[in-house]
Amino acid sequence: MSGFFIGIDVGGTNLKAGLTDETGRLLAAARRPLDFRGAETFAADLADLAAEVLSTAGAAPGDAEGVGIGLPGAVSGGEVLYTTNIPLERTDLAALFRRRLDLPVLLGNDADCAAVGEYFQGAGRGLRDFVVLTLGTGLGAGIILDGRLRGGESSSEAGHMVLHAGGEPCPCGRRGC
Repeated sequence: MSGFFIGIDVGGTNLKAGLTDETGRLLAAARRPLDFRGAETFAADLADLAAEVLSTAGAAPGDAEGVGIGLPGAVSGGEVLYTTNIPLERTDLAALFRRRLDLPVLLGNDADCAAVGEYFQGAGRGLRDFVVLTLGTGLGAGIILDGRLRGGESSSEAGHMVLHAGGEPCPCGRRGC
């Protein structure tokens, strides 16, 4: 068995994982509450969740091509630059994850990941331009323009635009979001 892909959505309150085949068909899913106790434990929780969906489908870690992890914040390569509701900053999450489950890891902003998913498998199929709004603990926006993700460090942080300078404190560290 090969050609499996694991997707993990990190929300402000829950972690969700799914295992798909190469066509995007969902084979297994798992969910658990977010219980953040530090970066290393968080990475281990993500790896355990990935292992759970593999096991549920009767697959082994070697059967997976890789893991995509969508986080509420900004990422660069395998590093979390910052998150909006989880105290992670300048953390090499991919390396921490691979200590527990040695698979290729791709990190992305959760709203960007949602937009890419919709582009290939959902409501965005066949469209060249659209916006996906994500609503959960926070607000995000994934933007596809001319068939390409308009990503970047802060492109999807729609809920963290300062609308009122000096306003109420926000979990992202700014005021007036």
